Amino acid sequence: ISLPILNPLLLMLLLIFLLLWLNNMAKPNNQQIAFVNTVRPYAETVGKELGIDPDFIIAQAGLESGWGKSAPGNNFFGIKADKSWKGNANSLSTREVEGGKDITKQQNFRAYESPEDSFRDFGNFLTKNPRYAQVLKSGNDHEAYATGLQKAGYATDPNYANGVMATINSVKMAQGKTSLPMQVKASAPVQL
Repeated sequence: ISLPILNPLLLMLLLIFLLLWLNNMAKPNNQQIAFVNTVRPYAETVGKELGIDPDFIIAQAGLESGWGKSAPGNNFFGIKADKSWKGNANSLSTREVEGGKDITKQQNFRAYESPEDSFRDFGNFLTKNPRYAQVLKSGNDHEAYATGLQKAGYATDPNYANGVMATINSVKMAQGKTSLPMQVKASAPVQL
């Protein structure tokens, strides 16, 4: 079987179409842009206190809350309410990865009076938990931030770092900034 040789002009047109399609697919939507603009002041405050790029904080909040569509109790970071939590909490169904398998379970999550309180508590959560010391040293390094969160056990999803980095790119693009290179290998989930 022989395949016909594609006309160079046709090949170029196909390549241009593919690039335009990929560019359009990567563009943030209006919901993402509105979310970034709404939470930016909170992320800038926390980012300045932690020494972390605020876009990383916005991205994590966007990933954890579906760009603000799912933040019961104003919990934009999916922080669970363990026995040390003294505030309000909501019992919610959540997806976890245990033993390499996706499971759904009921867990208590912190609840806040406002989105600003959620962002402030996220900063406190990272600062008060020694396991996030490497995350706090990431500064403007998006890969160090994302992999640091995953290695510290922030989420059980073995692809969490890739998700955070992809969302960082969406935040950057929502502001007209250049996207960042991203590719982290999935690692085994951390069992806490």
